This record gives sequence, C-alpha cells and structure tokens, in this order.
Amino acid sequence: FWKMKRGIATFAKRTSRTYSTRSVTSREFRGVFPPITTPFKDDAKQSIDFEAYKKNVKFYSQKSNKLSGLVVLGSNGEFPMLSLDEKLQVFKSCHNTVYVDEKRDEEFKLIAGTGSCSTSETTFLTQEAAKIGYSAAMIVTPFYFTSKMNDDLLYNHYKTIADAVDPFPLILYNVPPFAGNIQISLKVVNKLLATTKNVVGIKDTSGNITYITQLCQLRDKLVQEDPKRNFSVLAGSASCFLPSLVCGADGAVMAFADLFPKELSHLYETYKSATNNTNKNDQHLTHFVLSRSMQSA
Repeated sequence: FWKMKRGIATFAKRTSRTYSTRSVTSREFRGVFPPITTPFKDDAKQSIDFEAYKKNVKFYSQKSNKLSGLVVLGSNGEFPMLSLDEKLQVFKSCHNTVYVDEKRDEEFKLIAGTGSCSTSETTFLTQEAAKIGYSAAMIVTPFYFTSKMNDDLLYNHYKTIADAVDPFPLILYNVPPFAGNIQISLKVVNKLLATTKNVVGIKDTSGNITYITQLCQLRDKLVQEDPKRNFSVLAGSASCFLPSLVCGADGAVMAFADLFPKELSHLYETYKSATNNTNKNDQHLTHFVLSRSMQSA
C-alpha cells in the first residue's frame, strides 16, 4: 500500500510547449494536504501501479477525512524518479479519480508537483496540470548545479514560469534538505510577490520557525496593502505543524498526513476553532490543542 522503491530516474525527452488559459476560481490554500505516494509494481520496469494508486486516492478523497486536498507528485510521490509521460499519467489519473469517480467539487483542491531542474520542462508540466484542471502547481527549487544558484537565478526561474502560466496559481516549494540546501530567501519571495499575481503560497520544509514567522509577516503585509491578494504559508512537516500554526501558518503539506489524515485535520480544525474564540494566542493554547487532539485520536 505504501510502496516507495524506485531508485533510478528515467530521463524524459524534451517536448514542445503549450499555453494554458485555465480560469482560476480560488487562490487560498488552507488546511491539511497529504503529499500522496506513488505505488509501483514488482515487475522488471517497476511500472506505476495505477490500480493501487486509484485505491489510495479514493481513500484520501473521502469527505470523512476532512482534508483540504491532495498534493500529487511531491517528494513523497517520488517525482524525480518518473519520466515526463509517467508524470502526466499520474496527474490525469488522480484528477479523474477525485472529480469523476468520487465526484468531489473544486473546494477539494489538487496541487500538482511540477518542479524540475529545467525551467522549460517545469513550465510545460505546469501548463499541462492547468489544462487537466488542477488547482495549483507546487514548484520545488532546481536541485542540480546548486553551487551556482543565487537569488537572481532563482527569481528568474520562478518569474519565467509564473509569467508563462499566468493566471494559474503557483506554490513555491522550499525544501533545502532534499534540494542541495537551496533556500528560497525572503528577498526572492518578496520580489516575486511584487512582480507576479499568481504566486499564491509557499510550502516550507526547512523546519525554521523564524523563517515561517517571517513568511507570515510578508503575507500579512501583502494582504494589508491589497485585500484581494492572498499568500498561503504551509508547513512542510508534522514536527513543525503546530508551532507553525501558532506563528500564523495557513496549514500544512506533510507526509504524516498520509498515515493520519483525519487526526491531523482534526488538530488543524481544533486549533482554528480555539483561535477564533480567543482574543490572543497564549502559552496555554498549545496544551489545549494537544490535549483535545490526543483525546480524539
């Protein structure tokens, strides 16, 4: 059920670009989003087990889990190990299962992991995800030639993609431990927010609570200056989920939600309910949320 084993990447040939004109209905991403796994068969090619994949997607799509949506081909989905064609097949399979088989509406969001080391390939995959009908794309930092990466190059990478797929929403993916220690600096985030309209969030897996707090401050400033704008700050691991919420994060994309979707959704809802009924977060709030979540687990 949780098989993750493919260890050798398949290289995809370059494909011609297309352009997406998909309309955007909602740019807010709040709550819990599990980055679902990609199961593989035990055959010689280690081909994708789409029967098992659809079974997993149907489980996560159940309303009783109270998830806000799914991340398809994040790190947990082993995106670097798939060919271009395999990625597109996975995108289509998940979208069809959620919206056709399970009949979920657009409030249940699908986020496509479209990042790669190539700006042109990332742009192509993002355009394809938009055409299929995804809610947004989550784009990891380029993770090769990392010693040559700097703020200007990283900004140009994201700005090029954002312009090419506008108005399709993009979520930045900051994951230094898996991406050669490349960090999306606050300078880059701020510059992207100033020069684009479709960069609508960030997933941070650095575990740096100070960084999360600063991202939330950037979001608050953005919304204060333009109430029509939104920038969702999403924690990237269960270990910093609750501290990130205390700092103002909007939710999380975390592998632990693959195992405990309902429990983590309940933790999120309990926290939000508590903050909505108190004037200020205080030192006792964390203990309250933890005790409530443990009683229901």
